[in-house]
Amino acid sequence: MFRTATSRSKKIWPLSSFWTAVILTLAVLSVLDVKSALADEAKTAKPQPPFADFYQAVRQPVRFDETDDKIELVVFFWYGCGACRASDSSTHMFLSALPDDVRVVKLPALFDSRPEWLQHGRLFFTLEKLGVESDLRSATFAAVQAQDGGRYTAKLMTREAQETFAAANGVDRADFRAAYDSPEIEEKLKRTTTYMNLVDLDSVPAMVVNGRYIFTFVQGPRYYQQAERLINQERERLKAAKEAKSGKEAKTAEGAK
Repeated sequence: MFRTATSRSKKIWPLSSFWTAVILTLAVLSVLDVKSALADEAKTAKPQPPFADFYQAVRQPVRFDETDDKIELVVFFWYGCGACRASDSSTHMFLSALPDDVRVVKLPALFDSRPEWLQHGRLFFTLEKLGVESDLRSATFAAVQAQDGGRYTAKLMTREAQETFAAANGVDRADFRAAYDSPEIEEKLKRTTTYMNLVDLDSVPAMVVNGRYIFTFVQGPRYYQQAERLINQERERLKAAKEAKSGKEAKTAEGAK
């Protein structure tokens, strides 16, 4: 309507300026509405609840290994445990990121009520002794939890089946047999069973922090957050104990002068 040969430059630009002003006004109002909505949401938002610890204190603190003064994190699992398999990748990522003052010990649960626990525990220690457990961990989980026609029964229940599995994954059969029957593995099986009883392990996955706190798996990040909180707590406790010891020794030395 307004585009004539003589009036195009005069009429188009005023109209464009008008619509530009309208658009800018609407944009400003929209931003103000969003800010107002965010402010109202902030006022009504409920504060996040504090982290709820879910660990149990070990009755008589005991570490699995006393070879150093690092904070010990024991990780219990079973190759036949669905939750252990599902969370293994996340657990590996968490363990890999721990600082140098934390020593990780992976242990297979060896509950007496079912024979597969002991069989798979021996398999774990055998593969660990041969230095291939980490490489074959996913494959071992998959082999143990393989299904027949949709029906689950724990696999790799015999020495022969375990040896065949290891050989199929590049392990020398003679090396496997030698490790499998070694006194070292017999000793580890006994120590693990004793340790389980001392910390009152009743399910897997589970972790024990420095022999003092035990907790079992929960879905989501809280499992690893709990471990991290207890590791930090132990670090502070050990630091305070060390400082107290140093102060006591300094006073004793001063008094002897």
